[in-house]
Amino acid sequence: MEVSSEKSKVMVSSERVNDASITMDDKPLELVHKFKYLGATLHEDGSSTVEVRTRIALATAAFAKLGKIWKSSISLKAKHKLFRSLVSSILTYGCETWTLLADTERRIQVFENKCLRKLLRISYKDHVTNESVRELVFAYVGQQEPLLATVKRRKLA
Repeated sequence: MEVSSEKSKVMVSSERVNDASITMDDKPLELVHKFKYLGATLHEDGSSTVEVRTRIALATAAFAKLGKIWKSSISLKAKHKLFRSLVSSILTYGCETWTLLADTERRIQVFENKCLRKLLRISYKDHVTNESVRELVFAYVGQQEPLLATVKRRKLA
């Protein structure tokens, strides 16, 4: 196995250390504040707010591309399976590395609630609570783990 000194970078993730001078083949490696690894962006401060926003945007785009399916007459159970396999998998990719803050958790819940409403064809103008939406999904599909619970479970594994 060979390691490329041109492709290698250094990122310091510590409050006590501000600089790291690491060399490879007598060349100093570039110090970066963030980098992309396996499709996920890692930041030196350990925050994942930008990554979660990016994942939500990608999942929203995937959800929108499937608009004809959501409007079709196929069963809610089938739609929910498609949502879990094609959309939520995009959102939760790399979630094991996320730092979950209250705002991050709220964003994940808002995204899921918005998608479930679309699957059920319930508008926000209908004044149906999120809890009622989840109860409807449970009635049609059965007990389902919320996306936020999936993220938290994967972090513990």
